[in-house]
Amino acid sequence: MQVIIPDTFSIVESSTPRPRNKMNAKSNSFVINVLYVCIAEGVFAVALNIPVVAAMLSSSSLRNSREFHVVMGISAADAVYGFAFVLTAINRIQSLKDYHHAEIPEIPRWKCATQYNVHLITMAYQLQAIQTLTVAIDRLLAITIPTRYLKFDFRYNIFLSAGPYVFVFIASTTNALLALQDSTMVSSFCRTPTAVTPGFFDYISLLRIICILISAFIYVLVIVKLSKQTAKMGKMQAPGFGSSQLRGLRRCTITVGPCFASFFKCTCVILYIRRALNR
Repeated sequence: MQVIIPDTFSIVESSTPRPRNKMNAKSNSFVINVLYVCIAEGVFAVALNIPVVAAMLSSSSLRNSREFHVVMGISAADAVYGFAFVLTAINRIQSLKDYHHAEIPEIPRWKCATQYNVHLITMAYQLQAIQTLTVAIDRLLAITIPTRYLKFDFRYNIFLSAGPYVFVFIASTTNALLALQDSTMVSSFCRTPTAVTPGFFDYISLLRIICILISAFIYVLVIVKLSKQTAKMGKMQAPGFGSSQLRGLRRCTITVGPCFASFFKCTCVILYIRRALNR
């Protein structure tokens, strides 16, 4: 649900606004209702994922399980996503109310770059995509090279947990620094496609599509490999790798499968609403 309208301080600060995109009562009411749905979705995501992260951090058995590091990463990314939804929707509802039946001015892009919710929502978009791919790759390694996978040291755990966040932070910081120097006039609603630097929104959209497609392909490979291992599970006894450990990897792989499926479904909903609102 990428329905994005930021807070009002940049609109008020606009020195020479140029009127554009007059809102009528019907479209205004529709967008506000969609934004309330975004708030509800954001609150639900935060309320659902924060306890999951807390439970994993408080349980020593889960903390020591590499498989659940990626699950915790996804939960944390979803919590950030939900928090960004709530903040963005609240700010934009206020913006719409301030400009009810009024002309919507334009402001320099650098003013959009000073708004925290713009960066938070773009970081959340990237995190969800990269975390989805991270889970898929981790599960592929766990299934294809199980003995070596169990011997990976703490450096793999650090890369698995922190890698996606470091990547997103670097990309978002680069965009922010470039956007702060851009005086191109954009809508004061600071919608994501115009609030970020040219090409960055295309990069985010492509990143999400590519990560999902690659993850889908990887999960096909995982399913094929799992089916073969399931048939041989009773006979397989690799040195240092018992059938109980193999069952554990299989169970964890099946557990994170719905994470990918739910994200794919949410992406379809996002694309549908985005098209409906003609973003």
